[in-house]
Amino acid sequence: MALKWFDTTAELMALAQDAPGTNVFPLYSGPFPLVHDELNADMTPGARQDVEMVNARIYKVQVGADEYAAVALCRMVNELAADGVTVVSSKPEWTMYCGDGQVKGEFRNDGKTLAAKVRKEGKVSNKLANALEASEWAAKIPTMPTCGYFKMLARGLAQTPQRIIFCSHTKAALANMPAGELEDMATELKGWLEGGDASVAEVIGAMSPEEEAFYDAAFIQHVLLAGERGAGKTYLARMAADKYDAMYLEMQMHPSMEAWEFRSHDRAFNGKVYTVQGPFAQAVEAIRGGKKVVLCMDEFLNMNPMYTNVINSPLSLTHNDTYLINTGSLIVDEASGLAKEEIVEVPADMLWVVATSNIGARYNLDKMTPSVRARFQIILMNTNADRTKSILEKTLAKYEMPMDFAEMFKKFIEAANQAVAENTLDEEATTRLACNVIRSVYLKSVRDKKKYANLKQWMPVVKKQLMAEIAQVVNFELGPLDTDQEERFKAIVDASFKAPK
Repeated sequence: MALKWFDTTAELMALAQDAPGTNVFPLYSGPFPLVHDELNADMTPGARQDVEMVNARIYKVQVGADEYAAVALCRMVNELAADGVTVVSSKPEWTMYCGDGQVKGEFRNDGKTLAAKVRKEGKVSNKLANALEASEWAAKIPTMPTCGYFKMLARGLAQTPQRIIFCSHTKAALANMPAGELEDMATELKGWLEGGDASVAEVIGAMSPEEEAFYDAAFIQHVLLAGERGAGKTYLARMAADKYDAMYLEMQMHPSMEAWEFRSHDRAFNGKVYTVQGPFAQAVEAIRGGKKVVLCMDEFLNMNPMYTNVINSPLSLTHNDTYLINTGSLIVDEASGLAKEEIVEVPADMLWVVATSNIGARYNLDKMTPSVRARFQIILMNTNADRTKSILEKTLAKYEMPMDFAEMFKKFIEAANQAVAENTLDEEATTRLACNVIRSVYLKSVRDKKKYANLKQWMPVVKKQLMAEIAQVVNFELGPLDTDQEERFKAIVDASFKAPK
């Protein structure tokens, strides 16, 4: 497979052409392995060990029921001195092609191969190596028809003069690429090769329908995420705050909640009275400072329905497309001695309320009043395997633990939840449980000054901590632990956590 590399972005972008009936969706943004030995000289499959780190933008191009992967790459090419060794300078090159075995899921280890290589060289950050090992691009489009891109390209390059012939899928992806994206790829790659990680892009990944609806409503319509435990509801709210560079505020709703908890209120402490800002007051202060706010109301339906008017008023749009928020502070007229409540008008596109709630008869939740329901777009959000794995991989990367654990924890969660469906365990295993185990074993290793260098060394530590969490999935309130349940739980842990051969 021969690629056509371009010295300037203008040459590549000149091939951009939108196609009617073609939809383009961003799929992945970040470091990517360029495999130089995918084919031997006799065109048989190669060893796939000669890999180079490049920067990639991967798009899903949809034409009717067919889906194609259009891949844009940026690499750095070294110009050498006369001795053939000394690097005089480096310059970026770009290419674009259609169809990729990694994105299809045929070659899942290329990212791990490159991660091992860059870790051994020690020139890039651990965060970036973790991103390569996670290989978020793998198997994103498992059923991909053949496009004929490389035959078209080869036919055009064989002509005199040469012609560059791209398929309609790559042309459409180029046409939908944001301005300056190719130049940004070069800047990012240069930073990565110099050891930086601040510019490592967040993995976009293929979003589920509920995630697409969630981000589509951002700062336009307030959202209630209703779904199972461990579906990633609060995680999604935090991710949105990061995505939009917004302040993230979170409050836990409870049955006895009253209006003053949302606003500024006085509290006595150590012989003095202090004014404490509630979340609405904090939000107003941030917005006054020019900062957007994502306010997460966790376990929203736990709130006493009697106090829903506290939510209704600040979430009612005015004719100016603003919200009127009572901060709880008082504005005092010194002349008359009278005071009035401070009501602040804030732009609607600066405040986004994301409410979350577990759903199901077992939670004994109060019915949502129609007036509150009308203020939210309600998104039903079930557990999503890809989202679960993404959360686990980010947690593992944070604590610099092997990425292989992400798939193992995912298997454990699925197996434990299947056991609940079969009435052999009492409670579902959640993503939060898995993340807590990861955090616990890492912090204990730091506290106890123990160093675990690889998956094999981490494995017994993780399994031991997970076994200690058995009370999360059984009904411990009934009395002594059921021996059968303990054996089932251990069997699930042992089956899920096996070192790869």
